[in-house]
Amino acid sequence: MTYAEVAKKIRNRLRRYSLISIINVGLNHLTQQHDNKEKALRAMPWLPALVMKLAIEDEMISMHGDLCPSAEFDACCNAIWNAKRGLDESVQVALLGVRALMHAQFIFQRSETFGFLRWAALISRIDASHPCRSLFERVFSMTPDDFMMAAILLISQFKKEAPQQPIDLRDYSALPEELTKPLYQLVRLLSKDLSELRVQLQGELRSRLDSKTKRSARQESERHEFPWLAKYPLLKLDQTRVLAWNPTIFFHGLEEFVHIRLSEFGQDYTDSFSQVFEDYVIELIQESGTHAITDQEFKCLGNKGMSAVDALIPHAEGNVFIECKMSLFADAVLLSDHPPFVSEKLKRIRKAIVQGWKVGDLLRSDKIKLSDAKSADNDYLIVVTSRQLLFGNGLHLKQMVDEQFFDHIFPESNFMSPSKEQLSRMPPQNITILSIEEFEHLVGAVKSKKVTYLSFVQQLSKNASNPKTAKMVADQEIRKYVDKWYIPNLLTNSRDRVVAQLNAVFNCRDRIKSRTYK
Repeated sequence: MTYAEVAKKIRNRLRRYSLISIINVGLNHLTQQHDNKEKALRAMPWLPALVMKLAIEDEMISMHGDLCPSAEFDACCNAIWNAKRGLDESVQVALLGVRALMHAQFIFQRSETFGFLRWAALISRIDASHPCRSLFERVFSMTPDDFMMAAILLISQFKKEAPQQPIDLRDYSALPEELTKPLYQLVRLLSKDLSELRVQLQGELRSRLDSKTKRSARQESERHEFPWLAKYPLLKLDQTRVLAWNPTIFFHGLEEFVHIRLSEFGQDYTDSFSQVFEDYVIELIQESGTHAITDQEFKCLGNKGMSAVDALIPHAEGNVFIECKMSLFADAVLLSDHPPFVSEKLKRIRKAIVQGWKVGDLLRSDKIKLSDAKSADNDYLIVVTSRQLLFGNGLHLKQMVDEQFFDHIFPESNFMSPSKEQLSRMPPQNITILSIEEFEHLVGAVKSKKVTYLSFVQQLSKNASNPKTAKMVADQEIRKYVDKWYIPNLLTNSRDRVVAQLNAVFNCRDRIKSRTYK
């Protein structure tokens, strides 16, 4: 049976049981504690989370009724795992299917970091009148600093409690309002009860059914998604108590929370945040101790109308171009096995590649006077994206998306195919795609003097040419140069500043208490 058929069968067999009992069985799976990440991954937590999603979505499953046996729930998980793929056996479809399968597994293998502060920390530094700052405060009803403070408070509580233990908000009632107000607001945004989740899922289902596309409302990609529950990583039990579905679901949900919510505003969000994102990448390059020529500096060498990349590191042995691409990159881009759809959604990646080729031409022309850059035989492009895309290099784009990916790369503009010279200088294997977190890790490796940007991309290019050594995730290569992942100044400074604010409030409260009881 296909996944769509399996999902229908699961909904039918679960209608004999109460939703509450189904959720309880699922929570037993998700909150089970394991000795390490490998054992937790073997439990395949995305499967019970998907069974729970299907049950919540189905209005025919009553809140109360007979208890769901654990064996019945396990059979549903196994049925999803054993579902057959469609009949399309093209190489691209098969490889995109493997990539989709990696998505949830990759996230469940990651360690928790302070990455949940990244977006709020960046927005906290921009002027209060900036469109992105205004959008953030309108959506979340708090300042970025209050968001970070509430997030750290919430995470510290989950660190203290066992995963299966609810958090009671009444425990915070003695804290000052400047702490409880943003905390309670964040919990409201992160949590829904079962009835509210059902309304949300039913709305999404109707939207898919109403869609003009002829594709099924129950896509194959759904069974590979990181749990939908991460959109609301806290289950509201009653008016004061919430429960995390699972530690990783909670941490990842919080980490992606700002981006996902602001993504609902589409271009208003991406347009206002793009420059903030680009400035941050330039800041990271400087933090690594490397001098790069920015796009503005590059244009000053020629003229303002020239093509440019966000950063250029010229070298006689090879030029490194760094281009930032802030985009929505919705989950569908990560999960789809439909090559034309994926290609369309990679427009910003395609544009970055074209920019690299054009800058390469300018460096060899008389318009730019950079002798080292001009003498280099090779150019390398690093595209820094706002989300992990699981495309490690340009060859992956050919292998997974379209064999002719580079032959008709940017039909949206007048640029169609690269010249022989452009393709020779910057072939697909010289293109590396990194998430912002991976780029932060690379910055740490460069800062430690274990590698340079040039030597790193040269090695990845060499690896990409051999399927046995090609990396879908750049961290696999970066790990060779570092003992632990680098935490950039943005995150450490924001964390320390917010923790200091928290400590100041707690110390003030303690001083007031001590004076009161003297």
